[in-house]
Amino acid sequence: MKLRVLLSALVLINFLVPSSIAAENNSVATRSSIDRPDDLSGYQIRLIYVVPSDVKDKNLDTDGTIAKWLEEVRKVSKVQTGLTPRFDTYQNKFDVGYLKSKYTIAQLVGTSSTRNADDLLRNELPTSEQESFKGVGFIIDGRIAFRDYCGYASRPGKYFTAWLGEGCWENSDGYNNRPYITWIATTILHEWLHNLGVKHTCVTNELMHGEGCEAIDPGDMNSIDENRAYYLGADKSGVDISLLPVWEENIKLGPIDKDFQKVTKSNNPRRNSVGLDDIWGVFELPKDWAAPSQVSWKCDVVTSTGIVLESSMKNSMCESTITSNLKIGTRIYMSVTAQGLWQTSRGFTVFDVLGQKGESKYCESNSCVVGETVRVDIDLCFATDGYAKLQLLQNGIWIDLKKDKMVKEVTSCKSSYPYTAFTTIKSLSAGINKFRWIRADDKNFKKTLSTYKEFEIEIQPEAVK
Repeated sequence: MKLRVLLSALVLINFLVPSSIAAENNSVATRSSIDRPDDLSGYQIRLIYVVPSDVKDKNLDTDGTIAKWLEEVRKVSKVQTGLTPRFDTYQNKFDVGYLKSKYTIAQLVGTSSTRNADDLLRNELPTSEQESFKGVGFIIDGRIAFRDYCGYASRPGKYFTAWLGEGCWENSDGYNNRPYITWIATTILHEWLHNLGVKHTCVTNELMHGEGCEAIDPGDMNSIDENRAYYLGADKSGVDISLLPVWEENIKLGPIDKDFQKVTKSNNPRRNSVGLDDIWGVFELPKDWAAPSQVSWKCDVVTSTGIVLESSMKNSMCESTITSNLKIGTRIYMSVTAQGLWQTSRGFTVFDVLGQKGESKYCESNSCVVGETVRVDIDLCFATDGYAKLQLLQNGIWIDLKKDKMVKEVTSCKSSYPYTAFTTIKSLSAGINKFRWIRADDKNFKKTLSTYKEFEIEIQPEAVK
């Protein structure tokens, strides 16, 4: 979002804020191109003094100039809103960073309105800063080509830019010698509020007046939602900033919980003989999430009985695998947390383990788990009615388990051979269990006996915590 340069913005309104802030070097005197250890925890704003490759260094990061602007922003915000922005500090002084950019002014300005300086500058920062939960403001020095804006910010987001030089900030210009809020402090506060999610208000004398409000008199842009109707105690302009945990006064509130926009998952996992069946869930962030690229993802996958499954997080996808010794029907909970600049989303999805053939009640596969009810059938179709019994081989002797009457319930049997048999058994020992079916025309198993091919079912130990 752009903050336009308004040449008529010199109307004096003394009652809104104190007179200009006295110059004081409240910045760390030693220059640093990396983020030093923080005095604060939680969200904060880090200012970085950017010197393009073709610009002379003015040492604004260490001579107190930028620190003066930050003090002004803090005091103006406190007086008008009751809220104080949290700027990055080191040993109780503003930790203003430094970046000697490899890009020229012309390259940073770009040739298209879609090419913003922060897209180039952010990639010049150390990876740790790109991934940090901090807002970042680039103060770009040496602007010699006049354009129609002094700042740009993503809304909502992590980065904003504030340009110096002609039309935006110079030591001698009227914008920065006026006795209320200076133009550069206005730019910093305006663009940072865009990062928080605030849209332009198109209200006279309003700080958030900007591009798209050309038909409205901008006034001096010195009032911060004076009537509390847009973004302070209200969200008409996109967000109520007073609720965000980004201020010294309410940082202890912690991140704001926001529901995931959408959660999708794989089908319930089918257990197989070697286990390692994949499950996954995709968790889509809300549309108004601030800086989706700056998100810390965490996922946990656990069964209802407390067994923790290995999992990994890749961007918005949580992946895990189930083992072959989870019982059919075991419920698995996949919980995901996304932590952003000042937002948190938490969500979960549920899976129920299926058997190898997709069964959800009895194990009908050749690999089952101790304690499951195992269903087996004769796996043949017969033209005439009869009886069948299942036998288990124990110590070299075939032991009768169950006797059942033939039924017509198997749809895979043709109408000319409608009869088959099945049964369920429990309490099988872990290991390889060998079975066979015997069929007869009568329930006493005296007439027309037939013995069928032996088969095995592997019973695995149940997964334990």
